[in-house]
Amino acid sequence: AIKLEDKKKQEQKKQQGWFGSWWGGTPTEDEEDNKPSEAVLKELYQAIDYSPDQKIEEIYPENFVKTELLLSVRTGSFTLFEATEKKNPLTTASLNGLTIGLTNREKSSSFSLSL
Repeated sequence: AIKLEDKKKQEQKKQQGWFGSWWGGTPTEDEEDNKPSEAVLKELYQAIDYSPDQKIEEIYPENFVKTELLLSVRTGSFTLFEATEKKNPLTTASLNGLTIGLTNREKSSSFSLSL
């Protein structure tokens, strides 16, 4: 019975193909054996001063910027029309040197607008 199971596993490996695991194939026993042991993970975490139980706020420094977006428009304009009558505009605005900034940190966010 054991030899039959081994033959089935070998046949599955042959049927899977060389690139099978790259596109969602099932992991083989060899791949599962390559996972690091708890002792190795503990040593690695200690070397890089990391704890899996640590909160994100504790990992990043206080001045860490998660996302920063800056949008700058030199020249632009927009016009608002009434939905039913598009002949006469309701308003027209012209923009020169518009800058919009957004900064996102772990604990706070900021928004700036300058014309």
